[in-house]
Amino acid sequence: MTVFHDLQHKRHPEHFRWFDLPFWRVFLYVAAHRSRLLIAVSDATRKDLERFYQLATERIRVVPEGVDERLFEIGRERSALETDSFLLTVSTLHPHKNLDRLIRAFARFHADRPDFRLVIVGLRGFHAEEIEKEVKELGLGDAITLTGWIPREQLYGLFRRAHSFVYPSTFEGFGLPVLEALAAGIPSACSAIEPLMSLAGDAALQFDPQDEDAMLEAIRRLTCDLALRRQLAQQGPRRAAAFSWKKTAQATLAALHHAASEQCA
Repeated sequence: MTVFHDLQHKRHPEHFRWFDLPFWRVFLYVAAHRSRLLIAVSDATRKDLERFYQLATERIRVVPEGVDERLFEIGRERSALETDSFLLTVSTLHPHKNLDRLIRAFARFHADRPDFRLVIVGLRGFHAEEIEKEVKELGLGDAITLTGWIPREQLYGLFRRAHSFVYPSTFEGFGLPVLEALAAGIPSACSAIEPLMSLAGDAALQFDPQDEDAMLEAIRRLTCDLALRRQLAQQGPRRAAAFSWKKTAQATLAALHHAASEQCA
């Protein structure tokens, strides 16, 4: 059995280094066709497996990822805390995370609201140098923080204090950072792409990730509309409650038993 988180190498090969791409193509193709059963972390990934590898639906089980229970505790704590004036994004600095557009949209927002900062948490990826250059050229070095990797406890602290959460990705296999932000009760906005739309539902604002104006409008609404902020803060944890690592483990174990029974039959 093999777990597939996404098929980005098929959907967006331009985001891979030329010497990595053959490995991904061969390794994942073989894994997909030799495994008795596949797990996809979202329906979007299941559809990609069917589309690119011509696999039968019955060979694939969708098992969503879960959410850290600690984040629900943070969501309950947030109601009694003063938040800080910063937007939070949790993302590796890769091209498909679309952070360039977020930074440009934030630059326009910051011109009107200089009290706000943008904090981007995540490992340096293939697009790190370009992102750092964008921040420098826009003169936002004091307004945008690129933390790199940070310990989990430090990330919890940012979830506690973040004013709002924005996730502008153009491609996802699941979208765990969005789910975590919802669980923590942070008013959030994310890209109107699958699987994020199905994951967040009405519990987050959604915008076209290719449209900086739409992204800017979402940021303005998140920061200015108090009634909307209260609504999203309440809906987020309720939406995230449908996901748990216990459910993920149970469904994965059931899939393993099924694959083993087929092998013995």
